[in-house]
Amino acid sequence: MRRSTLAGIALLVVLCSVGIAAAEVVQRHHVRVSFQGELTPHRLPRSSSAPITVSVAAKIAPTDSKTLPQLRQMTIAINRYGQLDTAGLPVCRLEQI
Repeated sequence: MRRSTLAGIALLVVLCSVGIAAAEVVQRHHVRVSFQGELTPHRLPRSSSAPITVSVAAKIAPTDSKTLPQLRQMTIAINRYGQLDTAGLPVCRLEQI
C-alpha cells in the first residue's frame, strides 16, 4: 500500500510541478520526496506545434532511520497532442537498473 501511495504521490507531484520551472517537496509517513521540473522554451506558438525540452529531477529520502519502500513503478503522462522522441536517449538493460 505504501509503495503505491509513494508512486502516486510521485506522479502527482511531477505532473503538477512541471511548469516553466518549479520545485516541490511532499512528505508522508517517514518518506520525503522532492521534485524539480522545467519546460523550455518558455513561450510556445498558439497555432502550430513546437519541440520542447522537459527536465525532471527527483530525490527520495527517509526522515528517520527506517528503510525506504522500494519504488516499483513510475508513470509519466503526456496529453494526446504530445509526442515523445526517444532518439539519442541511452537504453539500459534490466540488470543495469
